[in-house]
Amino acid sequence: MQRSFIVSLAAVLLLVILVLQNTTSTPIHLFFWKFEAPLILLIVIAALLGALVSFFLALGPARKIKGELAEARRRVNELESALKPQSTAREENQKTE
Repeated sequence: MQRSFIVSLAAVLLLVILVLQNTTSTPIHLFFWKFEAPLILLIVIAALLGALVSFFLALGPARKIKGELAEARRRVNELESALKPQSTAREENQKTE
């Protein structure tokens, strides 16, 4: 608990330093538009866009794994149900002996 608090506090401190050091206005030229924005805003936008792209790229493999897991669970249930009649028959044979 204390370790994660210290790590979080250090991350927030580094973020505050980053914000304070990157407040200067930067000219942006995007296609036909020209505007100025604080550098930290551009850094945050770029980080958020990168996170969004990573998230959407991870959705495909995650969906595939989820489907494989559902198929594996279905197969386990089938195998377990196939074993139940055999195990009850063995138990009955052991009781009669």
